[in-house]
Amino acid sequence: MPHRILGGERDYVLSNGVADRLRTAGEPVIVSPGGHTGPAEAPAPIAAAIEEVVSEVNAAVATL
Repeated sequence: MPHRILGGERDYVLSNGVADRLRTAGEPVIVSPGGHTGPAEAPAPIAAAIEEVVSEVNAAVATL
């Protein structure tokens, strides 16, 4: 299932190397500028990540 893990560079949820550990595990992690409220602080990278997932879903559905 296409997905992304989104967080801000000052996000308390992705602190203490959590993003690095998720990347090491092969998860698609996107860290944007800002804190925990990414869509308000950095809407462009969040919108781009959502567009990527929607494109992947559309491509998968087209093959059905």
